[in-house]
Amino acid sequence: MKLVGRPNLGKSILRLNYVHYSSRKPISLESLGPYTNVLLTNGRIKEEARRRFQEWQAGNQAALPPYLRRVVFGIVLGENPSTGDYEAILDTHKTSQSADGKEIALSAIGDVKSDDLIKRTIDFILSGDIAAQDIHSPGNALAGNTKTRDLWWETMKDNWK
Repeated sequence: MKLVGRPNLGKSILRLNYVHYSSRKPISLESLGPYTNVLLTNGRIKEEARRRFQEWQAGNQAALPPYLRRVVFGIVLGENPSTGDYEAILDTHKTSQSADGKEIALSAIGDVKSDDLIKRTIDFILSGDIAAQDIHSPGNALAGNTKTRDLWWETMKDNWK
């Protein structure tokens, strides 16, 4: 399948500046389908995601509305995250009042690529600190992550009860 207009998609998203207009449905990754990889590999979009994440960490909740958190968390954790970045997202799971907020954070921690954060994520999953009904979120993300899928599969087999 040829992706027509692919180079311009990133520019269009940046021009929209991730702003949610109340009269329109916000752009979601689901609606972009095959263009998702273009977005996640665009350097300017990564920079914008990092900028918004830093503002959100500093207390500006409006900088990172809930409908963008999964994407932005994934970009941040997939691109040389600090332990502080990981902790901030993990704290979202622990402190969020909404089930969606918890699930977004749990899914995002499976996007890690550094060995120490991969180990931490797997240890957290196995710790029993995640509700049974939520364990699928980080597990699915680890299984879909090319860097973690083999290790996650071996861990699953070794710990199956």
